[in-house]
Amino acid sequence: MLEVSGLSFHYQPRVPVLTELTFSVLDGEIVGLLGKNGVGKTTTLKLILGLLPIEKGSICLGNYSLELNPMQYKKQISYVSDSHDIYNNLTGKEYLNFIADMYEVPSKTRGTIYTPLIEAFQVEKYLNRPIKKLSHGTKQKIAIIASLVNDPLLCVLDEPMTGLDVEAVQVLKKLIQSRASYGKSVLFSSHILEICENLCDKIVIMQAGMIKKTIKLAVFIGGYYYLSYLVIGKKYAIYDKEGRIRLTATKFNSLPKLRSYFKKEYQTFFRNPVYVINGLFGIFITPFLLPLSFRISATAESIEQIRLLVSAPEFSFYAVLFAIAVIVLTSTINVVASSSFSREGASFWIAKIIPYPLKQQAFVKALFSTSISMMGIIINCFIFKAYFHYGLIQIGVIALVGISFAALWNLIGVWIDMKRPKLEWTNETEAIKQNVNVVLSILLCIAISIGYIFAVAKMLQNGFPAGGVITFLLCSVCILILLVCKGIASYQE
Repeated sequence: MLEVSGLSFHYQPRVPVLTELTFSVLDGEIVGLLGKNGVGKTTTLKLILGLLPIEKGSICLGNYSLELNPMQYKKQISYVSDSHDIYNNLTGKEYLNFIADMYEVPSKTRGTIYTPLIEAFQVEKYLNRPIKKLSHGTKQKIAIIASLVNDPLLCVLDEPMTGLDVEAVQVLKKLIQSRASYGKSVLFSSHILEICENLCDKIVIMQAGMIKKTIKLAVFIGGYYYLSYLVIGKKYAIYDKEGRIRLTATKFNSLPKLRSYFKKEYQTFFRNPVYVINGLFGIFITPFLLPLSFRISATAESIEQIRLLVSAPEFSFYAVLFAIAVIVLTSTINVVASSSFSREGASFWIAKIIPYPLKQQAFVKALFSTSISMMGIIINCFIFKAYFHYGLIQIGVIALVGISFAALWNLIGVWIDMKRPKLEWTNETEAIKQNVNVVLSILLCIAISIGYIFAVAKMLQNGFPAGGVITFLLCSVCILILLVCKGIASYQE
């Protein structure tokens, strides 16, 4: 049962949107939330879903409180938005798998749940297509299917009929009724009074941020049937000799949450040319500028002299420091981390509603960004080895320190973007090029790098040994990494 008690909320000071809102949704009850535009219906749903912070009041679902047990609460609830904003660069099947992974649903279970729904909504032929190429109606169908994988106690639907064809509307109605017959609750908002009258057990009418009236309706649901029968109906069913429904098997593979989220980051990033061009330009182009500049401005003799200096014991350490400086410069201009949450855009609601804490999502995003930085580090190390004839030990030290710095920069970038993501954009370029978080991250990382330059210069001036300088770099970077990790871990959603 959902219990909303004394809920108050405002966007602007002294301008309340909700005032002492109290209502409940019983087990097996279908409740419609009605009211004119601006009365607070969407705000109420967002508060129930945890998309907005609770200012006053409490929200409980079953035995779990949204404030006290957020992850357990989120495991019992699902949401279908009216905006059709889901991960556009994933295919339909990839999106269904990702949602199932976040709820830790085994492959066999998700196949059993998804297959009849896919058949009922007739979307099987669209599952391997990118979501961004699908119609609004098909996106809505996939979102509805995905919302049921965890068999939630409560389904929250915001204008669920929007964009659906007549047949899909009928399927959704049967689905809602069948879930109610099995004790599952449904809460949805709609501006179509007829749908609410024919479907709901109870209608909650809102006015000026308060409950104006609650009306109980006598609705006959038709008894207890198999879910697949109620969802599909005789018109869509294929029966064998024993009279059971025979469905085409659709294979779904399960992955641990971390791997699944990392895979989602990889797919959504590399399938978007805007992100690839803007995010990887500095990382992959910068390493080639150094040998190119030497090739243009330096003679063969001078290049050979540089190679001799690199191998000379007295200059070997300085050669390592120079290479580290180049790699650090490459890492500081990595915009992948500092736009990681901003790139979610209108789909950010998915990140907030899934039972996977934002702080853990942040670490996966930092891991993904670091993996991209490591590609640049590998390219740099290869160039220093092949062009300047660095030794293997030198390359090992450069890679170790470079990866440590890259991890630090990416954690800082993710931390900054998590605090204040730029989500309201209409063009993917805005998420990176017009994102102040990217600028702040680069400036902060450059400032830290300059601090290290002065610290290393001072240590060399005082005659510190090479091993001591490298140890200082590694230890101090590790300490900063731990501090940033602590800041992310303490983040409150």
